[in-house]
Order: sequence, then structure tokens, then C-alpha cells
Amino acid sequence: MKYVIRCCTFIQCTTKPRKNRMQIFKAALLLAAVSLAPQSHGFDLPTQVLKALESYALNPDKAAGARKTAPHSDVALPAATGNFGECRENFANGESPIVPNLKEQRARALCFTGFAVLHSGMTKTPVYSAEVLSRERIDASKGLKRTNKFFADARLPGAEKATLDDYQGSTFQRGHQFAAADAENEDSMAQSFSLANMVPQSPVNNSKTWAGLEKATRAYAHRAKGNVYVITGPAYMPQSCPFVLAAKRMLAEQNLAIPASNSQIVSQAVETAGFLAPRSYDAQACTVGAGVAVPSHLFKLVYDPTTQRAWAHWLENTDWARVSAPISYDELVRRTGIEFLPGVHPRS
Repeated sequence: MKYVIRCCTFIQCTTKPRKNRMQIFKAALLLAAVSLAPQSHGFDLPTQVLKALESYALNPDKAAGARKTAPHSDVALPAATGNFGECRENFANGESPIVPNLKEQRARALCFTGFAVLHSGMTKTPVYSAEVLSRERIDASKGLKRTNKFFADARLPGAEKATLDDYQGSTFQRGHQFAAADAENEDSMAQSFSLANMVPQSPVNNSKTWAGLEKATRAYAHRAKGNVYVITGPAYMPQSCPFVLAAKRMLAEQNLAIPASNSQIVSQAVETAGFLAPRSYDAQACTVGAGVAVPSHLFKLVYDPTTQRAWAHWLENTDWARVSAPISYDELVRRTGIEFLPGVHPRS
């Protein structure tokens, strides 16, 4: 009975709300029952449970631990219709890209205010984002404050979407595909922070190199004579996993042996070279968290219907990547297997 007395003392003394006190009381009753049972396995079960109960009394919110889910988002999102019918204006001639293996990718069309995303439940990242840039939209975006409130997209099944916890300790930033700086109003800005619009992106790449390409794209669209269509997305090239490349680079810089497998490369770099690996990762699949794929490259396709020209920026997803000359539309299609502009034959 001493366990019941001590637990009841917690209930009287705690300043937590009544709901929490009731939860503690129920736990105390269970604890009393346990205390009457024979002890075995060489440890005092009531004492162990009591310690957990004491911890809960001091901080019940912490008890959830690893089961803690992403906070509820109050961002209003358009309904998921399964197609781009409500946001087809984001595509040239209203035609969305032709993507192979949609079923295998568990692809879902998502409309947002001012942009569209085709999301893959296999990679838990976008296949691409699509938007229209114009002088008017860019001018409207000036002075708009970033919300920086990232959230898991409630329109996606739980097993197919990234969560805030997936990025925690991943060593990667949440990289926008539709850029927050492209948002022309508060709704678009808030919605741009959906994790359905994010990929794991190397920090320097995201904040400097890629941000420079985004700025250059807006500058072009601002001086263009009409609408400019922009499609942005990740690519996953073989043997190019960013955190494996970073680990290999660190081993080479210190003249250390480089193992054969990706997993061994990362482990060796952590043990001998001081490499900071993601908190949770799969080096063979190149994922972080609960299976969020890390792209090897990112692309940004720019199409100007007025001039009939199209080009694409192609950038390795590493902190040491440097901007190179744009690639042609045909080359982007070859590398990704996606026909981004159906029925359009742009000039390079």
C-alpha cells in the first residue's frame, strides 16, 4: 500500500490540470495491483513503474516520447480531388507533365494557392512543383513575411508523407520546391511550408546556391513580356547519395580508407573522421527519418511561351555544388524520364 500512498501524494501536490491528475490516479490504481503481484526477474517492478509515474507527474507532456506527432496545422488547404483540375493554370496550356510509373510512385495531385505539387508516397517528397511567375505576381510578393511554420500535409496518408520528426537531426534542411519567396499572398506563403512541398536539401545548397537560382528565375520572369512557367523537383541518380558523398569526401580529405558499401562509408566516417551523420538514415536507400528520400540533384525548368524558349537548372544536392550552365529541355527529359511540357516543342 505504500505505493498507493506515495502516488496519491503526487495527485494532491501536482499543479497539472485535473485531466492529468485523473490519468495519474488511474496509473496509481494499476500500480497498486502490480505491487500485490509476486516479484521476479531480479528487479522491483513497482519501484520501476513508480519512477516513471513520478516523471509523468512532473511532465506529462513528455511521456509520449517518440510517439509525439506533428502539431496540428491551422493552414487552410484546398481539398484533395485526385487531379489538377482546380489548379491547371499552373501548367503550360493547362496540361500537367506526363510522369511514368505513377502507380508505383503512389503519386497524388495536390493543389495549393498559387502552385501545384505532384507528391510521391514512395519517396515522401514532391515529384515536382509547378507555378506561374509574372511581373505582377513577383511585385505582389515583395514585403510578404515568411511564416516558417512547417507542417505535415493532412491530405496525404500517414504512411506516405514526411513529418517534422523525419527532418529532426537529419542534417538536411526542409528545401522548398515552390519557393516561399514566389508566394504572392499570405495563403500561398503559409501553404508553401507544407512538407509535401519539401525535399531534404543540404543546408548551404538550400540557403545560398539554390536560393540564388530562385532569385535569378524571378528576375527573368519580372522582365519577361508574359507569364513564365516554372517546374521544380528532385532527381535521384544512382551512386550519388548526398550524405554518402559527404562522408566519402571527408574520408578522402583525411587520407583514410574508403570502404566499398554506402553503409560502411558512413559508419567509417563517423568513427574515424568526425562525420556528422543523420540521426536516422538508410545509406543504401539514401533516406532519412522514416523513409524520406534524399535527392541527389534538384532541377528547375523555366519555360517562356512568348519566346518559346525553355531551359533547366540542374544542381547537385551538396554543400559544395556550384552552378553550371543550364541544360536543354530535351536533356532534362532524358535525365528524369518526365515529359514536362506535353505538346510543346520549346527552343533551347
